[in-house]
Amino acid sequence: MKIKAVLATVLCAVLVTPAMAARLTDANGHEIGSVSSNGSGDRTYRDGDGHERGTSTTHSNGETTFRDADGHTRGTARSNGNGETTFRDANGHRVGTAVSNGNGETTYRDDDGHVIGTSRIDSSGNKVYRDANGHEVASLTK
Repeated sequence: MKIKAVLATVLCAVLVTPAMAARLTDANGHEIGSVSSNGSGDRTYRDGDGHERGTSTTHSNGETTFRDADGHTRGTARSNGNGETTFRDANGHRVGTAVSNGNGETTYRDDDGHVIGTSRIDSSGNKVYRDANGHEVASLTK
């Protein structure tokens, strides 16, 4: 699975808290997906047409497992408790990290350490994603 796909899934998981839903829009405001949570650590991801694309489950140890629509494990995410999350593919290989600064800003890096994007929570509580060049690519709204 490509790092951007893993991160997109994880990004949705990070903002959606128990028993809520959020929609993912592109930089032009067009809905490209959504995520909903059942309140027990399980999330469902849908594309812009409403088709289920995958699920995630956050386990008691804090690790989140991501599965595609067919139930196959596609990757995991685990936070170290200090603002850094490590993403791994289905084979356990590290594919990237996310480091939060505690002020609503997060930097995403690939497994070579190159910045591939950032996110920031805006004044409305939406999470805005930018690519490595600083261009807005998506936002997640509650």
